Amino acid sequence: MIHSSAPAGDIPGASAGRVPSAVERCFGLPLEEFRDAHWGRRPLLVRGAQLGRSFDAVATAGSVDAVLSGSALRAPFIRVIQSGTDVAAAQYTTTASVGSERLQDVVDPAALARFWDRGATLVLNSLHRTQEPIGRLSREIGRDLGAHVQANAYITPAGVKGLPAHYDTHDVMVLQIDGSKRWIIHEPVLELPLPAQQGHDVGPATVHPPLIDTVLRPGDALYLPRGYVHAPETRNERSIHLTLGIQAITWVDVLRDLVGSVAADDPALRRAVPLHDAGLAAQQTQDAATRLAAVLAALSPEKAAGHAAKWSRRIATSEPVSVLGRTDHAEALTLDSRVVPRAGGASTVRASADNGVVVVSTPDRNLTVPAALREALQHALNGPTTARHLAGLNPGTTPEQALKLLQHLLRNNVLVLG
Repeated sequence: MIHSSAPAGDIPGASAGRVPSAVERCFGLPLEEFRDAHWGRRPLLVRGAQLGRSFDAVATAGSVDAVLSGSALRAPFIRVIQSGTDVAAAQYTTTASVGSERLQDVVDPAALARFWDRGATLVLNSLHRTQEPIGRLSREIGRDLGAHVQANAYITPAGVKGLPAHYDTHDVMVLQIDGSKRWIIHEPVLELPLPAQQGHDVGPATVHPPLIDTVLRPGDALYLPRGYVHAPETRNERSIHLTLGIQAITWVDVLRDLVGSVAADDPALRRAVPLHDAGLAAQQTQDAATRLAAVLAALSPEKAAGHAAKWSRRIATSEPVSVLGRTDHAEALTLDSRVVPRAGGASTVRASADNGVVVVSTPDRNLTVPAALREALQHALNGPTTARHLAGLNPGTTPEQALKLLQHLLRNNVLVLG
């Protein structure tokens, strides 16, 4: 349950020249091992002191305070919780002018300070959208696990019990940023609950001794699969931790969608249900289930693969588009500059009616590339690569042609510096 075999400063499984995954950087465990032993299965706790690292590159007490104290924070991005209950946003927001517009939900830092002094917990929502180091980590973990990841920060004064014992319907990674917090964790009352299965009584779990009862300190990381009952609390100092909520795609999601898709293609399954006759409806329900099973059994590998690809695109979190930097990066690109596909760009290549070019389709535009560079283009979209490396892989492409191709893809948000 508690992985603690790594000496200070070492990352298990890491070797010279290999960049560890985001999951490995957080938990000191090779990604494959994490997926096989813990992902959706059992908790994992690691100590930052044993790995010789902190999360300062992601967030610090200072960076969190800068968000709380800033003049642009708005109510949807923060919650205030007093004694386990959400405080109405009107109690900590004010109005502000932006040009001729009046905004009604701008957070008043002085009001936040008053609630903090009275023992309220402050929750910064969706930091993956507003803080790029957190957003980058969230996207990387999402790619590692094939899931959508969102990030919230919980800032809790000393001596405060958090939410009552509860479970989440998504997996969580807890990264302790500052101070300390006690976590009491019990076995699930419902294994791997779905979003619609929230609210089960957790009492039966809490009467047994906890599975984990520990204090997280800066640099510590805790992974909890969905369903594990937990009750965090602070003791003699404040706590700031980052929670990464991991929303996995389940077989229930995929099969609901798949069944709806294949059923819609069958005229017999599009017929009206004879609800005027309960006996007939029951019989035809059995017939429809039998027919659906046969249709699913005959599903072609191509359709199954296409369905899986659709879900992969659905969970991909797009990397932010650079408004100014993309042109600056393209102009400064050298033969040895490393580039990678932009996360969530979902680029595809297809032939054009004009045999001299191929078309790169992205969510917001179509680009044309000389047909002679198609192989080099495909390698670039599979990235990472450099212009020099690309030319070496494709004998018909010169380094200068490869460089111009990568610059074109950078300017149009298909690639980013890697």
